[in-house]
Amino acid sequence: MNNPQAPVVEIRTVSKSLPDGRALLTDISLEARAGESLALIGKSGSGKSTLLATLGLMDKFDSGIYMLNGRDTSKLSQSRIDDIRGSSVGFVFQRFSLIPHLSVMENVLAPLRQSSRRHRNGMRARALAELDAVGLADAWKKRPRQLSGGEQQRVAIARALIRRPALLLADEPTGSLDIETGAHVVGQMLDLVAQHLTCLIVVTHDIDVASKMQRIFELRRGGVSELTERPTNRLAAAAHLSERA
Repeated sequence: MNNPQAPVVEIRTVSKSLPDGRALLTDISLEARAGESLALIGKSGSGKSTLLATLGLMDKFDSGIYMLNGRDTSKLSQSRIDDIRGSSVGFVFQRFSLIPHLSVMENVLAPLRQSSRRHRNGMRARALAELDAVGLADAWKKRPRQLSGGEQQRVAIARALIRRPALLLADEPTGSLDIETGAHVVGQMLDLVAQHLTCLIVVTHDIDVASKMQRIFELRRGGVSELTERPTNRLAAAAHLSERA
């Protein structure tokens, strides 16, 4: 179980530019701890998804320091980064990204394909427990096409948590779902994060989703700031972002 006292994510004055050289993120600093949930909001093109991907070690910052579970990622080899991403980071995407020809059980077990036999022992039981936690234990034999959108997203959450990651990253996790189903999925995700003391960071345009997180950060003009007053509805959020553009 993760230590709630130590930061899981700690970035200090990190910057990131686009391939054409234009600055996208500039001198950004923030930290997040085990069991904590954060939302990243901002206008399209503000760098939210880029920041999320870089926190997930799918890319690198151009400058600054990124500490993940106390390790300075800039000093690690690519093979070590790949190992840490596989063991310490879980991803939930808007489009679910399930493998269509695999069963629900096989999809949840997919992140463990490279594990040693010793580490695979008991993984089916853990996968079934994760599916039970999201209410889909009885669906383990089904294929993704046999599930609703909300059920597929819950499978994606179970898959992301199978390794008990220190960091769970979600990019518009309710973007393909209706309001009721999206709220249910977010609630289950938060329950599981609290249970495992996972750090959750969500990119979203939905202020209803953002408001369920413990802290909200806004990306604007290359920087990031924590909101001290929360917009209470979608119209207020749209007006807030427009005023600050």
